[in-house]
Amino acid sequence: MLVAEVLLAGYHSSELDAPKVAGLVANLLLTDLAETIANKVQDEFDGKLNIIVNLATQFEARPIRELDAEFIQRVLVGNLQSLALMMDALLKRDYIQPESRIVNISSDWARTVAASYVDANFTSAMLYASTKSAMESMTRSWADILSQDTKTLGTTVNSLSVGGTATDALTGSAPSDMREAALKVLSERKSIHNGVGLPEDVAKVVGLVVSEAARWINGSVIAANGGSVKIL
Repeated sequence: MLVAEVLLAGYHSSELDAPKVAGLVANLLLTDLAETIANKVQDEFDGKLNIIVNLATQFEARPIRELDAEFIQRVLVGNLQSLALMMDALLKRDYIQPESRIVNISSDWARTVAASYVDANFTSAMLYASTKSAMESMTRSWADILSQDTKTLGTTVNSLSVGGTATDALTGSAPSDMREAALKVLSERKSIHNGVGLPEDVAKVVGLVVSEAARWINGSVIAANGGSVKIL
């Protein structure tokens, strides 16, 4: 409620209307997810989208020699199939408008699962990391297609490579050294370069990429990680 009040107060001081927020509880592993989301977009936003940030993820980690078909299927369905089907459902219904902005949240793990955030090693996230690489590949394809398609002309599609961020995932279940770093960042409200950042650090980069000023950035991977993994 406090966040909503602050947000509305900010808009009251401008000529802009406060944004409409609509919630939806959904399971990434269900085959009807895409249609459920598309129906919600129609009901709440009259079937028109200008900004899409794909953030939902199915995170599971297992070390090599402990994989099985069900585990692999969950990770692939939750991170790739759900995204591909949702985007396709929105495109079939012509909900994505011309000059739109689409941002897919990727991960530093797309480049190395041994990335050191306060010496934490996540090699057991190998399969999850591979889905982020695949997401970046789909991002490049969508960037080429949607920017030139007559129904979505001028739309940009980019990926954000996000590093360690002080969210519930880190403060609750990460290795102890990384959990302590995340809690320190949250308590001091100060990010650690080459380490753990705040959620708003990533949100501000998203804000830049979806702005009108970013219209010439398309099909790119943009690092939002405080320098923990470099993209050259």
